[in-house]
Amino acid sequence: MTRIFGRITWFGEFLMHEGTEGLVTPCPMYLSDDPADPLHPWYSAERDSVRFAVEQEGYTAAACVRGSLPLSFGLAGSTALAVLHLANTTATLRFQLVRELDQRTHGFVPSGVDMESITRQSTGLFSAAGWRDVLWTPPSFELIGFEKEATRDLQSIRWLLHAKRRRLDRLARHLSSVLQDERLFMLAMLDYCAELYDLDVYSGPVRAFIGRMLERGVAAKGIGGLYDKAVLVLTPAGDSKSNSSVDVPDALWTWPVI
Repeated sequence: MTRIFGRITWFGEFLMHEGTEGLVTPCPMYLSDDPADPLHPWYSAERDSVRFAVEQEGYTAAACVRGSLPLSFGLAGSTALAVLHLANTTATLRFQLVRELDQRTHGFVPSGVDMESITRQSTGLFSAAGWRDVLWTPPSFELIGFEKEATRDLQSIRWLLHAKRRRLDRLARHLSSVLQDERLFMLAMLDYCAELYDLDVYSGPVRAFIGRMLERGVAAKGIGGLYDKAVLVLTPAGDSKSNSSVDVPDALWTWPVI
């Protein structure tokens, strides 16, 4: 049986192609084909384009999808789904097929971070130079999924980040250097989140929410493709004003579940 945890990108989205290291950790939610796990609450085989692509290649997809990982929210859900469907193939073939599926899904050559993180199921720094394992305990955080706006594509978001690549690269490098100092890391994340906010890479509802968090001094950002993806909120222990759940009563989903 296979259980695959998703991926959270803390910083470095769309910068990894050109050498900037991005930090990734396993997501607390997963996909599974284990009958002992609950059926996935939102999965539909009829809408599963990954299943269709896998079967078009002549492979037998997973009989059912279980677990809780939200799909299409920047948590490497499509990659995890592809790996689940291709669990009975060799690792080399799986890597090749999943990379091709990722490119079809996103419309550009992926950096490879999704497949690396899904395969390794561990914490690391990733860039065009490869993967570096990191021993790191994340601060407390929440994940929130919003209704999708679906009016912009990921390529346009990529261009926005590329225009400020030097600034974002400096911030990402600083974040990598202060990983083991939680106070400095939290301050650096706040700067990084504010920079992304100023770039206008979010949907309307997400931008409004992140703006409220930043006004309170709470680091919050989209992950993965940034636009229309899950929002990561850092929640310092004992800081009640960072409890973001009160600001999103209409969230599609949250983790931890409220």
